[in-house]
Amino acid sequence: MKLVCPGCSKSVEVPESALGTDYPCLVCGTKIPVPNTYTPSVTVPTPPAPAPTTSTVSKPTVPPPPPGLAPATAPASAPPALPGDVKECGISLSPKFLDWLAPAALALALVLTFFTWVGAYPGGHRLFAQNAWDAMSRNITPNTIGQDEMDKLEKNLETVLVYSKWLWLYTPLLIVTLILAFAERFVKDLTPTTVPGAFAWVLPFWPMRFRLLTILCCVLLGLFLWQSWLGFGLENAVRDHVAKQFLDQVKSADTQAKRDVVTLNSGLEAARYAVQTTTWYRLAMLAHIAAVLGMLGRTWLSKREGKPTPRFLVRY
Repeated sequence: MKLVCPGCSKSVEVPESALGTDYPCLVCGTKIPVPNTYTPSVTVPTPPAPAPTTSTVSKPTVPPPPPGLAPATAPASAPPALPGDVKECGISLSPKFLDWLAPAALALALVLTFFTWVGAYPGGHRLFAQNAWDAMSRNITPNTIGQDEMDKLEKNLETVLVYSKWLWLYTPLLIVTLILAFAERFVKDLTPTTVPGAFAWVLPFWPMRFRLLTILCCVLLGLFLWQSWLGFGLENAVRDHVAKQFLDQVKSADTQAKRDVVTLNSGLEAARYAVQTTTWYRLAMLAHIAAVLGMLGRTWLSKREGKPTPRFLVRY
């Protein structure tokens, strides 16, 4: 139940346990009188019995058609469809499924931050790997094959390796959003008497938790896509390392033909590392998209005002 506080004119959510009492406003503390419930009763009078009819109505007689004129016949109706003529299959958009889609997707996205998101796979073998936490800490994980050559190449990459700075905002925000998503599912009502004093600052924001969770899911997806467009640390390090190798050739190329040759050779050198994103990275992206769609789906269902659950059907 939502009531308007007479003190601050804010809309306040009132739990059912407060019916018939004075409930304190979560914003200003003013006591709001909450009406109690009542059970209406309606007495329906018994309708009088219908009076028996004694008169009989005779059916009008239809005169026979004139000789030589055939009577008009009604058009034949289409035969009813047989039970096996049309088949259909479909799924219902379950509200319970949408309620838990965002928390489950965010939990999956957090777990996937510990898996490799981008790596160098020349010849199909892993050379270097980097997950979200490695990209945050300016670190790469090398393979153990050919350790001496790997150490030299790793040192060269570390000279140009940079932090994936947007992940510093993405990762803690993902943890906060995940906590809010599960709290929104398990905690229904918060009152000043049930919240410890250290967490009293949550009370003004709790009525807006659904809208806040939707915004945070969209922000996380935006940060994920923005960092992907900018590139992760390993991707940028390989590109900068190759550019550094061909820097003198670029400066000495005085014709367009020579510059094209340098560009081609640098592209071949960068392709030698075979830097690419992994399946874990793509699963993390799908998890964020699913979280956003889940919150938008819940918003859509809440505006249907008691209409039946949507069902998507395919008939054939």
